[in-house]
Amino acid sequence: MRFGLNGLLLSLQLISPVCWGLESDRQQPIHIEADRITVHEKEGVSYYEGNVQFTQGSLQVKGDEITVFLKGDVLQKVIVKGSPATLQQQPEPDQELVYSQAARMEYDAQQQIVTLIDNAQVQQGPNSFAGDYIEYDTRNSMVSARKGETGDSRVHVIITPPDKQNEQGKAP
Repeated sequence: MRFGLNGLLLSLQLISPVCWGLESDRQQPIHIEADRITVHEKEGVSYYEGNVQFTQGSLQVKGDEITVFLKGDVLQKVIVKGSPATLQQQPEPDQELVYSQAARMEYDAQQQIVTLIDNAQVQQGPNSFAGDYIEYDTRNSMVSARKGETGDSRVHVIITPPDKQNEQGKAP
């Protein structure tokens, strides 16, 4: 069986810009652990299944499964599913870690949109977004969130003023 290692490595290298982290993260080696991996080179799809852990620099993605879609050597989409799927990354050296989780995370590389679906949460320090659906348009730096199609859950946002953030970090 031909594994298509070049296509696989390219797809993995393209995942890391998804999360807008440290510039140095993209220069770090990629580490993936999974119970199973299946690569369909002709279809341009790679499946990672079973307690998948993806790490590159400060980026850590964990899920039950990750699927990467390529067209030729161009990343099209990444889907992460989990109970929940989680993502953690250091955005800038002087900023707090960003934590995200949802039952499903999708990255549309062509539109440069990250979507968190079902029990979605994003937190950085004392600030957070929570809802059934959170979308981040990386191209336009725009976040939108909404409640799900069914149920009564609403969007919850917590924004802590900078002076209160500093107070929370001080010892009593």
